[in-house]
Amino acid sequence: MFGGGHDLEKAPEVGNVPVDGNSDGAVPGESFAYGNSWYAKVQRLAGKLNIEQRGIERVPENEQTDTSYFNISSMWLAANMVVSSFAIGVLGKSLYGLGFVDALLVDLFFNLLGIMTVCWFSCFGPPFGLRQMVLSRFWFGWYGTKFIAILNVLACVGWSAANAIVGAQFIVAVNSDVPGFAGILIIAICTLFITFAGYKVVHAYEYWSWIPTFIVFMIVFGMFAHSGDFKNLPMGVGKSELGSCLSFGSTVYGFATGWTSYAADYTVYQPKTRSRCKVFFSAWLGLLPPLLFTQMLAIAIMTATEINGGDNKYNLGYVSSGNGGLLSAVLAPLGRFGDFCLIILALSIIANNCPNIYSVSLTLQVLSRFTQRVPRFIWVFLGSCASIAIGIPGYSHFETVLENFMNFIAYWLAIYSGIAISDHIVFKRGFGGYRPEIYDNRHKLPVGIAAALAFGFGIAGMITGMSQSCRADWADDEEFDDPSALPPQQVTTNKDGTKTVVSYRFNDDNKKVKVTRRIKTTVVREQVNPQVAERRSWSKFGLEKGHATGPSFETTSVGENIVFRPSVNWKVQAAEEEKTGGEKGSMKDQLKDKKVKCRICSGEHFTARCPFKDTMAPIEEPGAGGDAGAEEPAAGGLGATGGSYVPPHLRKGAAAGGEKMAGKYEKDDLATLRVTNVSELAEEQELRDLFERFGRVTRVFLARDRETQRAKGFAFISFADRDDAARACEKMDGFGYRHLILRVEFAKRT
Repeated sequence: MFGGGHDLEKAPEVGNVPVDGNSDGAVPGESFAYGNSWYAKVQRLAGKLNIEQRGIERVPENEQTDTSYFNISSMWLAANMVVSSFAIGVLGKSLYGLGFVDALLVDLFFNLLGIMTVCWFSCFGPPFGLRQMVLSRFWFGWYGTKFIAILNVLACVGWSAANAIVGAQFIVAVNSDVPGFAGILIIAICTLFITFAGYKVVHAYEYWSWIPTFIVFMIVFGMFAHSGDFKNLPMGVGKSELGSCLSFGSTVYGFATGWTSYAADYTVYQPKTRSRCKVFFSAWLGLLPPLLFTQMLAIAIMTATEINGGDNKYNLGYVSSGNGGLLSAVLAPLGRFGDFCLIILALSIIANNCPNIYSVSLTLQVLSRFTQRVPRFIWVFLGSCASIAIGIPGYSHFETVLENFMNFIAYWLAIYSGIAISDHIVFKRGFGGYRPEIYDNRHKLPVGIAAALAFGFGIAGMITGMSQSCRADWADDEEFDDPSALPPQQVTTNKDGTKTVVSYRFNDDNKKVKVTRRIKTTVVREQVNPQVAERRSWSKFGLEKGHATGPSFETTSVGENIVFRPSVNWKVQAAEEEKTGGEKGSMKDQLKDKKVKCRICSGEHFTARCPFKDTMAPIEEPGAGGDAGAEEPAAGGLGATGGSYVPPHLRKGAAAGGEKMAGKYEKDDLATLRVTNVSELAEEQELRDLFERFGRVTRVFLARDRETQRAKGFAFISFADRDDAARACEKMDGFGYRHLILRVEFAKRT
């Protein structure tokens, strides 16, 4: 290629690298160090350090020496077997409110659709030896590709920032003392070291990095399956369900197809003679399994956040520390080893960010001749700095940032793929319609007007059809309209087990005050009667039927704590009461001015001490004396001689044997329970349902007020078998019913 008397100084340049004008446009690796310019000096230094020198220049056939198909698969396997993919699955429940089955189906089909373009564009690297953005010149033209490159730069840097946020959440979940920005810096710096070295180091890292991550995800899968906390959330219906499915599908598609704009960057060193079908399926096998495994695992774990109405460790972990807190709740039983697993997952972000940072350097070289002269590894450094600058401010708004960004990626990459595939099939009619040697000649490349117009129409459709969250104008800001609005409470779990709660309130001067509290939870073990513990596990009935065990905030109210504060001088007061005789003495003082009057003789003495009590009847009542009274007891119940009360059934003329009011039809109350402390809102059917679990109930009587028809507080429950009644009495005594504690005992004869 370089031979004879050809003058290299008159040849065309690719980033200050001389290339033969009659060649196929490929640039040999040793040519990057030619000359004495700053570019050549930097490239020579990079060559000594084994740093990749090549940028967007075409790779010669003799340098396409990567013969491993697994290098293609492992590249995408490691890049997707990460917590960033897990975070996409979490959004199905947290952001779009989908159930379990519908979220799984959306995830499956949109992933299958999204990876197709990545696999297809991977086939362009071996035959042409060109990077993905350089290949775009054959579809969008010289100038149209610059606009595509700008979008791809935003995608690469945005992806890196979003992924670094996920990794930082995991680091914070392990050690709450580490701030979020520090976690982002750790991820970004580690990614910088790998991508700075270039293609070979990136592939070597991706070749092995997926293995520990896969092992940790299997541990997460096993721990969650063993916990039994999975909950099959129902599928929604209607237009809202349709909108949620499409929105979540757009997010899944955006993640899967996000590699499209730099798919060929990682196959340019594959031999030109590679089978395109094998390249396609190598990429397919590296993309689909990790995407489905991690995202479906996240969908399953997110169902547990609905346990007990959201009052559970999974939801609390997710609210406090995001995705890291969610997985921390799953791995909590493992202790320190669980924290180690979280660190492995946090560092897996590096494998996900390597393609982004590596490709952003190549994309920036497409923008102009000036950017092409800047070495690739310099752009790697600047791209890493940009991702840090975006990630740190977006750390506290991850879900909104990720939702908008994923939809943006899905929109423009869908348009990009449609135009490229149409041009390849309809106009170029396959791989034979390309002239790769003109990739750097803007005069011979297509103008790209048709592609630009098609892309513009696609953008117009995107704008009219999308529904994105955006920052409102300052005049419409709710904070200005509602000065009483306060920021939400923030709860952070510390390393020592305590929690830091940051809340806001208004003080007496109507000024906003930030309140920071550190809370330590102390576990108190209580020994409970086994019968009480058993009653707590019973299934609920009535209006609470089907609800989880334990008190519900909707039906259970907690009374105020009554604090007993004894008097300071209670001993002195007790001594004074003892001197005065206490309550007895005070009663005498109250009655000392009262006159005592006998009801029999009207004398000034008590009736019980009346000397005539055995001979006289009370005033205005028939007398007890006389001859008749001496012979037989008076009908009124006073004896003629004894003066004691005579019950009616023992008086002369009453029924012998003292027959009771119920007569011979008196009911057998041996199997009847008396239930007291019954709520005034109780119903007989509820009591029957409550006691019938112990045996057949023959009668339920609930005493009610005649006017209000509300329960008076007691009821009688009759059983057919006394053994059933005894068992019900034992179990139900002390049972909580409608905020009250029932007292159950056998009914007593009266």
